[in-house]
Amino acid sequence: MVFNIVRVVRVEPGASLDGTVFDQWIHIEFGGSTASVFDPDMIAPEYASGEIHELKLSLMATSVEPSNSSARGVSGNWYYGRVVSVYRRESLYDHILDINGLKIHLLENKEHSIGEYLSVRGRLDLDDIKYPNAESWTTA
Repeated sequence: MVFNIVRVVRVEPGASLDGTVFDQWIHIEFGGSTASVFDPDMIAPEYASGEIHELKLSLMATSVEPSNSSARGVSGNWYYGRVVSVYRRESLYDHILDINGLKIHLLENKEHSIGEYLSVRGRLDLDDIKYPNAESWTTA
């Protein structure tokens, strides 16, 4: 399980119905870049804004393509990075993708090689958060 140290810029509500909020988005800064992270289980507290936290992130991919470029970064719903490790998890492969220093889990049924660059379209999801001076809450 790989965690990233990031600054949470803000936490904002997502889908709501009749005054009940069901999910949220957190916006983070890392290595001079920014990204929006979907928090389906609302595990990040609203007061996390402006604080440094350790996050475990994963990509819910809709498209994964090998890339001829060594570009790393985030552009809208596209994530460009390099595979730095691969672990077998039952019938899937858990790839750790390095995107500008941010380590993201990418589960695929196809194994990609360490060192391979990928272009991934999808959504960045929050799997876990560690609070300063507290135990980790695990949801994954």
